[in-house]
Amino acid sequence: MAKSKKNSAADATILITGAAGFVGDALLRSLLEETSAFRTIIASDIRPLAEDLPDDPRLIPADLDIRDADAVHTLIATHKPAIVVHLAAIVTPPPGDTRKLQYDVDVIGTRNVVQACAHHGVKQLIYTSSGAAYGYHPDNPPALKENDPVRGNDVFAYAHHKRTVEEDLERARQDFPHLGQLIFRVSTVLGPQTDNQITGLFEQPVVPGIRGADSPFCIVADFDVVDAIRHGIHTGKTGIYNLTGDGVLSLKEIARRMNNRYLPLPESLVRTALAALSKRGIGPYGPEQVLFIKHRPVLDNTALKRDFGFTPALNSEEAFERYRNARTFDGPATILITGAGGGLGFELARAHARRGDRLALLERDPNALERTFMMTRALGAQALAINADLRIPEDCQRAIDTTGATFGSIDVLYNNAAIPSRALFSNTTSARIEEVIDVNLMGAVRITEAALPWLTRSRGRICAISSVAGFAPLTGRTAYAASKHALHGFFESLRTELIDQGVSITLACPAYIKTAFRKDARDNASELPPSEVAEAIIDATLNRRRIALIGSTAHQAYWLNKIAPAIFERVMRRSVKHEFPT
Repeated sequence: MAKSKKNSAADATILITGAAGFVGDALLRSLLEETSAFRTIIASDIRPLAEDLPDDPRLIPADLDIRDADAVHTLIATHKPAIVVHLAAIVTPPPGDTRKLQYDVDVIGTRNVVQACAHHGVKQLIYTSSGAAYGYHPDNPPALKENDPVRGNDVFAYAHHKRTVEEDLERARQDFPHLGQLIFRVSTVLGPQTDNQITGLFEQPVVPGIRGADSPFCIVADFDVVDAIRHGIHTGKTGIYNLTGDGVLSLKEIARRMNNRYLPLPESLVRTALAALSKRGIGPYGPEQVLFIKHRPVLDNTALKRDFGFTPALNSEEAFERYRNARTFDGPATILITGAGGGLGFELARAHARRGDRLALLERDPNALERTFMMTRALGAQALAINADLRIPEDCQRAIDTTGATFGSIDVLYNNAAIPSRALFSNTTSARIEEVIDVNLMGAVRITEAALPWLTRSRGRICAISSVAGFAPLTGRTAYAASKHALHGFFESLRTELIDQGVSITLACPAYIKTAFRKDARDNASELPPSEVAEAIIDATLNRRRIALIGSTAHQAYWLNKIAPAIFERVMRRSVKHEFPT
């Protein structure tokens, strides 16, 4: 049963752990807007806080690793907060075997926080647990209530750790009755800029499911999570509550709404495939992922509304649509295309012109630039023709300044400009490799550097046009493959830095090179007309997909290189044998 003891916010000091995270940053900003509330707000995280936070004398940033028990005790003993909102956790783990790191942060770190709160007079501890604490079990009831047991599966680090923490908190309620606990078991959280493993599933061109399973998703809007926490802070209530919007969406319905294909597969096939990939170290999932898809917990939010006194503003469907709508533009967008005079650049410009978007066309060949510019103007689009060389930093900055001054925004950047290179390493020179890298990699880096302030402001999209050369070895294209592999490394790393700023990065990989995956070894450009390639890239970019493999050749190359790299190399050598005779 819920208990309530109204907090005096005006006199309270509040501590937030994980204040640089997705929910933590939003909560911090929301609390800072309450000008008459809180004496002090301590925002702690191991990561730096956002640079654009308001300058408020109540805000005290604190560098804190919750795995360090002494540091946690010192911080709480020094500031003596009345309320601690504990958000620090690892939701999306980094690559590699990081289960110990997750355990140390999620479980050991939370134990440190609870112990410090209990020993230094904290009145209210607010903790964000998860619906995953119930676990993914075939005998879960149709709608889980707060008195149902938490049985988070051991095989899932996140679910297991949330279960373990909740067991710890139950013991703490007996040992430290003076420390009030407010626990939210949160469903899938979605907002306009959400980017995690679950949205990665939603945004795949082909969304895999389990045949015969509905795979229901309970969803809550990010701002509803923040508002529920604020409600708990101001009311002083304690208790355990499922935090989710009303209703559910099936995975099939989610795929349909995302304009993606839903592919229900036999459970045995999925288990076998995941086991094989996991054994080879490919991908983050093993056969246990079947449980995650097949037996998703559905949360009952009756107690949240009736006892806690909070009703989410959006139901599951509305929260999902808010997230989905952020993947596309409601009105004309400002699109910047490098290499706009080439074949794909021309098609990207034509497709966006037909959508009514504003276009900044960058090209170093003035004749090719004029051709694209006249085409877009004939389609009625607002367009700028900017003769620029991406090897020259001043040209890049001038292009961005001109675009921003003319249109007032930059929403999408297509890093399309590139030069090819087909030659065995023995027949090329280091100077040629430097030239290819200077255009294909450094040109994209320079224009992205110049455009980033505008893209951050618009929470925009970056698309880097790559190819099979970005993820696989290509015989006779060492320079080109080096530039595209580096392009992937740069933009995949940059993506991790821009998540909290709402800028998405898509790597588009059409297979323009010949391979022997088919007997006639056709180019991907001949498999799909250039206009279809452009449309596929635009769809992936506007829907903020991480990678877009364009055409069957690209898909085959991607998976064969992952599953059987030695076979891929033999196929590649055979496919170009006629091109580079020995």
